[in-house]
Amino acid sequence: MDQASSSLPTSRPKRKRGGPFGNKYGQTHGLSKGAEYKAWRDMRRRCSNPNVSSFKHYGGRGITVCPSWNESFEAFYADVGPRPSPDHSLDRWPDVNGNYEPGNVRWATRIEQVRNKRNNRLVHYAGREMSLTEACQLAGVSITTVQYRMNTGWDAAKALSTPVDLAKSAKRRRNNFQP
Repeated sequence: MDQASSSLPTSRPKRKRGGPFGNKYGQTHGLSKGAEYKAWRDMRRRCSNPNVSSFKHYGGRGITVCPSWNESFEAFYADVGPRPSPDHSLDRWPDVNGNYEPGNVRWATRIEQVRNKRNNRLVHYAGREMSLTEACQLAGVSITTVQYRMNTGWDAAKALSTPVDLAKSAKRRRNNFQP
């Protein structure tokens, strides 16, 4: 055997460990199988990948992920923190039309997210702005009644505070009944 062939490596060279999140010792955050990592990954996908079905509602509308979060799961996790429970998922709040960035993201329950949708009707009630559904719950009036009232010209305060006349409602139902 000549000198050149004896100096060739006999096995594959070792890969550098660590990947994009690891340090020089190959240690990573250890959360890549967790819900927080999945939320971060999915957030980035729906804002940047036109092949994702939900892209039209996020990246297609100009919603972006702030550069530090886009580049680093650790930065995202440091700002947002751990998911409080399996009932929580990522939500853009207080600006539902804003970007994914510090100060505009929270972990929210399904009910909180339903109240933070673009198509919600917002009203001012009890000293703050809230969804019509939430205001109806606080006022103890059905959403159907308040929507009807507002669609016929009532303002939100009157629609929420006027008690329902049950006798009138029953008579109206009887008169409109079509067998």
